[in-house]
Amino acid sequence: MIARLMCSLITIVMLTVACGYSVNGEEQSLGSGIIYMADDPKQWHSITAEGSHKQLFNAARFGVRPKLKWSPDATKLLIGSSGSVYTSTLRMQSEGEPPFLLLPQGYLAADKPSWSPDSERVVVTARFWHDMAVDRPRGGTSNSPDWRTALLMVNADGSNLRQIAGPYVLNDNMSTFGYGVESGGWSPDGSRLVYWTTEWRHRLYGCNVPWSPVVVPEVEYCPYMFWRSRVYLMDGEGVSRQLILNVDGLIETLSWSPDGEWFLLSMRRDDDEVIREHSVLYRMRSDGTDLQQLTHPNHPTHVDESPALSPDGSTLWFLSNRSEGCEARGSFQCRWLSNRHVYVMKADGSETTAVTEEEGSKITRVYWSPDSQYLASNSYEAGCWKIFLHHIESSTKNDLGCLGTLVAWLEPQALDGVHTWFHDPS
Repeated sequence: MIARLMCSLITIVMLTVACGYSVNGEEQSLGSGIIYMADDPKQWHSITAEGSHKQLFNAARFGVRPKLKWSPDATKLLIGSSGSVYTSTLRMQSEGEPPFLLLPQGYLAADKPSWSPDSERVVVTARFWHDMAVDRPRGGTSNSPDWRTALLMVNADGSNLRQIAGPYVLNDNMSTFGYGVESGGWSPDGSRLVYWTTEWRHRLYGCNVPWSPVVVPEVEYCPYMFWRSRVYLMDGEGVSRQLILNVDGLIETLSWSPDGEWFLLSMRRDDDEVIREHSVLYRMRSDGTDLQQLTHPNHPTHVDESPALSPDGSTLWFLSNRSEGCEARGSFQCRWLSNRHVYVMKADGSETTAVTEEEGSKITRVYWSPDSQYLASNSYEAGCWKIFLHHIESSTKNDLGCLGTLVAWLEPQALDGVHTWFHDPS
């Protein structure tokens, strides 16, 4: 048996990111790799961080834009869909086995699943009719009070399905109030599970909506929406629970730090007549104490969102429109249509630095490298979707070209799973 070592070096800093070896002529991967989907034709590829060793793999049977989430041990795969939320589509596949529907048909939508660290269980938010109907037409019923939402836990083989939070009424038939529930996943050691609920009400204080039968006193500042979020900490089995945070605001994301000591949050608030609706970042200890605001709004409808800690827990990236004034725009335009730029900061909120500052670029996806030294970003520029590689310490950037939609930056074990399961010899 002859083994030959092959290493690909990132030329901008000479950092080894992707290595491989061949055994009896068969190449094996030892390094991380970027996964993307080319636009024309719609094909999935992996490349090293320097843009070399491009490999095609076949994921066509999962649809045009599947959402793939590997288990921590890279032996199982959750397959979701970016399509209709009124169809049960979440499937599970184990190596060498055909995929199967993970949830019963009555759960018509499954969103943002999380794996347990031991790869044996999944937590997911589901939506469904109150009577679990599977063939009821949607029609104009997206705001029906008959919709429910709940947090589910299920074993990876589909057994032991149970609701661990909810069910809640998703919304009423006029979208004046509603509830949501979402999981922040397991702690790194698997001993705890966190989730949060959100109650929202339309113009709750002093805002007399024309079709509202309720007349309430006027107040000094009347927000367009009122939100209240509650964070709960559970044991790893999803049995016991403890309320650890009750706050006015819409928690948009919540995630564990790699050491399990902190939570990183993004929260939308509307409690200031000048700033109006805005989103900022927080962190708090994993017991719910010491809530710290990491970023602060600097203009109306300021948005800091989608934060993600580096794998080593030292740094976080987030998207922000802080460099663009929004005074002349409405809330919707500023929040959803303004450009976002990528920023990094230390986990304690210090040393904020802009990573991207290109005018006219529309950044949609950002991923950490497994070694915490790089960010891969996806932005639409000059008529195509480009992928860029940013080295955090040196502030250098490498343009990998018009490749397509960035999907993930996988660790070696997961990347090997992609190539093993989906390799396309053509």
